[in-house]
Amino acid sequence: MEEGIKAYDAYRHLSQKEGGLPENVRHDLNIDDLYDRLDYTSSGVGRQYLYHLLCTDKVSEVCDYEPLMERFQADEALRKLLTEVLAKLNKPASYTVVDVLAEERHTYSRRYLFLLQVCRWLPLLFLSFTLLTDVPAVPFVLLILSYMVNGYLHFKQKSMLACYYFSIPQLYRLMQAACRLSRIDAFTAVDRTIGVSLADLKGLIGKLRSFRLGIALQSESALLMFLFTELINVFTLYAAINVAESFLCIRKQRKEIERVFRFVGLLDVLCSVSYFRASLPYWCKPSETKEGEMLCARAICHPLIKHCVPNDVSLLNKSMLITGSNMSGKTSFIRTIAVNLLVGKVLHTCFAEEFRIHLDRRIHSVIHTEDDLLNGKSYFLGCPVLCSYFYCNFNISFIYKNLT
Repeated sequence: MEEGIKAYDAYRHLSQKEGGLPENVRHDLNIDDLYDRLDYTSSGVGRQYLYHLLCTDKVSEVCDYEPLMERFQADEALRKLLTEVLAKLNKPASYTVVDVLAEERHTYSRRYLFLLQVCRWLPLLFLSFTLLTDVPAVPFVLLILSYMVNGYLHFKQKSMLACYYFSIPQLYRLMQAACRLSRIDAFTAVDRTIGVSLADLKGLIGKLRSFRLGIALQSESALLMFLFTELINVFTLYAAINVAESFLCIRKQRKEIERVFRFVGLLDVLCSVSYFRASLPYWCKPSETKEGEMLCARAICHPLIKHCVPNDVSLLNKSMLITGSNMSGKTSFIRTIAVNLLVGKVLHTCFAEEFRIHLDRRIHSVIHTEDDLLNGKSYFLGCPVLCSYFYCNFNISFIYKNLT
């Protein structure tokens, strides 16, 4: 899995303190491999959003848009339209949009912004004096000095932009894609207020467009045009002021940008689920348990196990203890229940003919364990029989005895 896919989940964890699945549970349930099996997305934004949903361990908004997923399954033209719009975001560089969302380093004081606004007019002022005065030497020297100061300010701001060489154009493409998708009624069902957010971001989109143009001009084929625009930018400080104002807009309108990110990512995930369901031999939507029932699953299987043998299980007001020898399938069965619960919460899809459980149950596990031989520590403090444990409000656990 590409590391950039995890960037949005890491950003949400750091910025909004969203816990989600602990690292040991992600490892126990092979979340990275599970993600690869589920992924039919068409953009980097969709991939990041899908991975984030898989790691939240809570019922997602996907279940609210079941009619749209069914329409994706039936309407191939609608799916094709969405994938064509998202095609420009289907590159590894699109993962860097999160870098802009997480940007906190570049702060600008009012004094610095005022300095930029003053300095942008000084070369023009001294150039006018040079042309109009009878003694042009002094204003000409001041013109040169002001141009040098502006050059310093320009390249200082440009160095800040260097780390966003990929993310700024990708953010602009994200905004473009959202604007196109917001014109289609079927897609706006995901977020009825997305048009308002895009209208609020109209000023930022204009600034991002100039960023994108400036970066594009740095190619060899446009070298002369690039040199000309650099001279103009130094003279007027247009690019430097645009950089500062853009980062201020991004910080001020971060919630609107995140809403656009979610709008595009969720649409991609919904379309991905429709493709994924079509690839399965059978599947079902999770449903609520009956009175006194803890769990009921019919023909349940694990999506990562080839030629998996389906199993049935039913729990009524009790827990379950599984025993057996090594490599007999105890852990695989426990993972099967956990994975179906997780994907049922996140994607409203289960790998079974029927799966009934309370979706508000949280997932905890202790499967991959390690002892510290050098420090004389045992993970189970000397307990010789307990091997692994899965907890989901009710218990499904297993033990084995060392037969050697």
